[in-house]
Amino acid sequence: MKEMTYIIRCWLIAVGCCLLAACTETVSDARQEAAQPQIYPDYVGVTIPVNIAPLNFSFNRGNPADMSLHIRGPHSATLLRHDNSPLTAYETKADQTLGFCVYPYWHPSGRYVAYSTNTTRQLFHTAAKNRIEVSDEASDLQIFGIHNVEESLARLGSTRG
Repeated sequence: MKEMTYIIRCWLIAVGCCLLAACTETVSDARQEAAQPQIYPDYVGVTIPVNIAPLNFSFNRGNPADMSLHIRGPHSATLLRHDNSPLTAYETKADQTLGFCVYPYWHPSGRYVAYSTNTTRQLFHTAAKNRIEVSDEASDLQIFGIHNVEESLARLGSTRG
């Protein structure tokens, strides 16, 4: 047992020394560039308010009279409009769900909206052209009837109208 503890301690000290040695390099040739970096997707010149990213507005068959979007942040909500009614904010996070309703998809009839709820993580690559990747650790699906959203939310135990 003492031998295993000694090996683990030596291994941790070696890894710690390598990490500290990796942090000693200083940049000596830094310079300011006039050109914008190549990024994907290209949002140069676009101002995106902090509470509506990502830009994923969902219209029922391209009709803005029927739409849904999710607002993130401290005042997050899922907004829904049907038949040109006013946008209504719904609190779609409940104890038994993974998170808020995001990534909406309208049923072709326009009577239902399916939402994904996810636990996600971002991965950042250094070599690929598209350097950001998102992976789901867990996913679920919630389906709401347009004419009975409150009833659908009541089954989840969460409403805000």
